Amino acid sequence: MVAYIAPFQFTGLASGFDWKAVVDRLMEIERRPVDLLRMRQKAFEDKLFAWQSIASVLGDLKAKLEELGVPDAFYRLAAVSSDPAVLSASAGSGATAGVHTVEVRALALNQTVASDSQPDGSLGLSGTFEVNGRQVEVTSADTLADIADKINRANAGVVAWVVDGRLVVRSLTPGTAGALSMRDVSGTVLQTLGVLGSGNLAFRASYLKSVAPDPLYPDGGGEFTDGLEGTDITDGLSFGYSGTDLGVPGGGPATVEVTVDLGQVANLTGVKLVSGGGPNSSYCADSLEVLTSTDGVNFVSQGSVSGANARQLTLAFTTQARYVKFRITKNFAPADQPGDWLFLDEGYVYGTGFKNLLQPAQDASVVVDGIDVKRGSNVISDAVPGVTLSLKGTGSATVTVQPDVQAVAGEIEAVIKAYNAVLDRLGTVLAKGAVLQGDTSAVGIQVALRRLVSGYADKLRELGIASALDGKLSVDAGKLADALQRDPAAVRAVFFNSERTGLGDRLLAMLGGWIGITGSIQSTESSLNRTISSIREQIETLERRLEVRRQVLTARFLEMERALTLLQSQVADLSRLAVQQ
Repeated sequence: MVAYIAPFQFTGLASGFDWKAVVDRLMEIERRPVDLLRMRQKAFEDKLFAWQSIASVLGDLKAKLEELGVPDAFYRLAAVSSDPAVLSASAGSGATAGVHTVEVRALALNQTVASDSQPDGSLGLSGTFEVNGRQVEVTSADTLADIADKINRANAGVVAWVVDGRLVVRSLTPGTAGALSMRDVSGTVLQTLGVLGSGNLAFRASYLKSVAPDPLYPDGGGEFTDGLEGTDITDGLSFGYSGTDLGVPGGGPATVEVTVDLGQVANLTGVKLVSGGGPNSSYCADSLEVLTSTDGVNFVSQGSVSGANARQLTLAFTTQARYVKFRITKNFAPADQPGDWLFLDEGYVYGTGFKNLLQPAQDASVVVDGIDVKRGSNVISDAVPGVTLSLKGTGSATVTVQPDVQAVAGEIEAVIKAYNAVLDRLGTVLAKGAVLQGDTSAVGIQVALRRLVSGYADKLRELGIASALDGKLSVDAGKLADALQRDPAAVRAVFFNSERTGLGDRLLAMLGGWIGITGSIQSTESSLNRTISSIREQIETLERRLEVRRQVLTARFLEMERALTLLQSQVADLSRLAVQQ
């Protein structure tokens, strides 16, 4: 039998005839219509590519004209700083020509803090702290680098890193709006690292009405500053005080108010409220309230009353507010003490807030035309209408807002460059032997463009724009700049005007007829695409027929081989019988 291994055939094993070569040759002959169709398809695809390239350069010209046609395009302004080391400036929509004096007194700075120097390896610290309200959990195995990494992954609006064994944390937001807020939640990680610092808490107390003399206060009422003066506390973004006696003379209701100027977190424990009365003094256990001026929420402090005379109340209070009040709201009614009530106010915290404050949060401070301006950024866009100031350093500079002749000239030159690119592309596809040689549609576009521009030759020449023999335009930059400086409105009128008779107006109208959704080039491309698709379908149909034809021819030759093999076998059998006889 004939050996067969798909998809290869070993031909002529029985006949000695290479019938596969014959089949291949026959298929080449029958494939000629397909080859002709492929050549035709390639020709149409080349035409389609040529038209697409024409549409592309025409589209670029249209885009450049539309940019130039914006109403204020010819009246653009530029802002120039007299000292780039102090500031740079740019002008946008809404700017007006003029000169402005700017004094940069301070730049907006990002608050940056650091820890004390720490040893390498695991720190053995554990606990949780907050950075701008985002919690960071530290384990005893963490190194300083681990803590920095955890801070960065907390997405708290800061960046942290390690330098020479010290943790550094910087706010990503400049100015006071980006001031860091950090506190220990559980444990003392920040305090132990030396991130948090220390300070003091002090009050001023005032008698609102006459009270009986008390050893803690001056005779006859008035003011005092020694009640809590100099009390050591731990502050920063987490501070507190404990074991302090707040003297309260007897009488009616008493109020204690404490203002925390730094607006940080306060932890108060073990504070004694001494009624000043004898053993019969008493007050309500819930008589202490905490108020924050920022949110107006009242917090009832945790308290406990010890003994019948109620001489001590233990406080535990935590909040984050810029202004905090502690207030006793219920009556104190000691039986042996006359008088009305006492008002303590204006408590404050003083100290660094951080132990290692490398850079305080600072707003930018500038004086613009004699007006003080403070912003939380070094880019100020709302001080002078339409002008953006980018602060670089301290000092004084003059910002001049004036017509941006170079920018306008650049946009006109961009239009000229795009126009020349259109002529170049048309020249290439229409050249002798090129794909669109003699194409009436392409020639029509080329002629229409040249004829339109030539009609404005005199006006363009006055602007420094001249036409060469091949129709392409050139620009005298100096002459164009002079024309723009002298009368930008007149220059604009050459290209765009209210009657829509300018060169730019008419070019845009013409381009819309060519490359618009219903434009002539779009129609041409659609027609070419349909033709290419039709040819592709014809090729696919012929390819299927050719494959069937190949299979038929192959089957016939295989059948011939099988017949020859059988005949050869019979001849061999007869030969053996003849020999045996």
